[in-house]
Amino acid sequence: MLQVHDDQQLLPEFLAWQINQEPVQRYLQRSATGTIQRGLRRGDLESLPVSVLSLETQRVVIALQDVVQREKQLFQDLIQNRKQQMLAVVQQVLK
Repeated sequence: MLQVHDDQQLLPEFLAWQINQEPVQRYLQRSATGTIQRGLRRGDLESLPVSVLSLETQRVVIALQDVVQREKQLFQDLIQNRKQQMLAVVQQVLK
C-alpha cells in the first residue's frame, strides 16, 4: 500500500491521480514481473516518477479531475437516457 507521509507536501488524491495517468501506468506495466500473477518490486515503486507541485496546483488538478469525472457521468447518463427514449420509440413503431 502506498502512503503519503506528509500531506503538507503531497496530497494523497494528487498522488492517486498521478498513478492513474497513462505515463505512470506504462511505467508500472514495464516494471511488473511475473507471468501468472504480476507484481512490482519495492525498488520499482520507490523509483516511481512522481511530481510534487505546490499544494494549490495539486488542489486545482484534483478539482479539474473531479469536474471531468462529473462530466463523464453526466454524458453517460445522457446516453443511457437517449437509449431509453429510442427504445420507447422502437416499441411504439413496432406495435
